[in-house]
Amino acid sequence: MVAPKGLHVRTTQCYYIFTSMNGLSIRKIERGSPVPLYYQLKQILVEQIDVGTWKPGELIPGEHELQNRFGLSRTTVRQALRELETEGRVVRQRGRGTFVTAPKLTHEPDTDHGLTESIAASGMKAGWQVLSAGWSDTPDETVERLRLAPGEQVYRLHRLRMAGDQPIAVHLAYVAPVFVKAIDSTLLAEGGSLHYLTSSGQLDGCRAERLLEAVPADRDTSEALGISMGAPMLQIRRLLRTASGQPAEDFIGIYRGDRFQYRVAGAAPPTL
Repeated sequence: MVAPKGLHVRTTQCYYIFTSMNGLSIRKIERGSPVPLYYQLKQILVEQIDVGTWKPGELIPGEHELQNRFGLSRTTVRQALRELETEGRVVRQRGRGTFVTAPKLTHEPDTDHGLTESIAASGMKAGWQVLSAGWSDTPDETVERLRLAPGEQVYRLHRLRMAGDQPIAVHLAYVAPVFVKAIDSTLLAEGGSLHYLTSSGQLDGCRAERLLEAVPADRDTSEALGISMGAPMLQIRRLLRTASGQPAEDFIGIYRGDRFQYRVAGAAPPTL
């Protein structure tokens, strides 16, 4: 029996146990335990990922290898891998295998810890790729959200949010004509998503209304981010208002569900 990368294996009649290179024993498969076998296997793999046995982007043992090493059925192994993929710990690629994913990036809109800081804390450089910027016709829904006259144009900014050299989101922003003068075009590829618009101080005291929705990746999004059509995405629709309530920017951000999470903190409501 050959151990996967970084592991030693010893066996008994009732379980297999992996010992990592640092000598620490890892959770074992207990066939007499009330805990389902697939969940035990999942926890073994999670622990190996957490201790760095397999790093982001590296291949973990395949289905057949895990079946043989643990004496488990294909159904059990697949269920464990499927849950890991659902939780965003691994990504399974047809014909290639199962790879460890990077930890999810977190955006906390009500704190100073924005997505830019989360990317930097992960050891990557936060950046942008500007796809287009300039005057454009206005979608009907944006006309209503920005309270524009029919046929009135807006400033349209289309960008990719980058974490290192990998795009993790598609951003599309529409700025109301009266606020275009607040745009600093030298900052389109710097800072947070509003840095280009708020750095001048003309929108001090503005507020944002956000609507979050789970959506599948369409063709344009999948091509822009290099992912499969239908992949789970998180869409954030944001309306920026001035302190007096005047709409300034209508924004749509579509983020990779396997790389991004949104955290909101607040007091618990009296009833649910």
